[in-house]
Amino acid sequence: MLSDDLTGAQFKIISKAISSSNLIDYDQVAKLLAGSLLAKKAALKVLTLDKDWYSAQDIAYLQTLKGEGLVQLFQEVVTVKQSKGFFSSNKEVWECSCGNSNDLDATACSSCTRDKRGFRAEELKPEAVLKLINRRLAVIEGI
Repeated sequence: MLSDDLTGAQFKIISKAISSSNLIDYDQVAKLLAGSLLAKKAALKVLTLDKDWYSAQDIAYLQTLKGEGLVQLFQEVVTVKQSKGFFSSNKEVWECSCGNSNDLDATACSSCTRDKRGFRAEELKPEAVLKLINRRLAVIEGI
């Protein structure tokens, strides 16, 4: 469905179409979450959208994302490797997808600012979406 070569412009068009049409299909969201990082990011945006009504199947799917279910789908996408340090000592660094090497304890790339999972600081992260899902489920279950 969505591949690694999806451009940023295509990503924006798809997200806008889903938002404006208010059509949310959690089966399709599950497929996005099984895809590339860009597809997963699109799924996060879809998961922030409210539906007019939720079926029992929708609620069951959202419950599978509770806890660490959603967050675990976003693993680190960096490579840890040995780098020559001063005085011929080796140290471990992580290599970002942009190719820059960073100290192992650095939380974001010093070149492109992406974290170890591939998110920029301003991007929507799974933890924020998880909070929305938990709130949504609390409201639904309270009805």
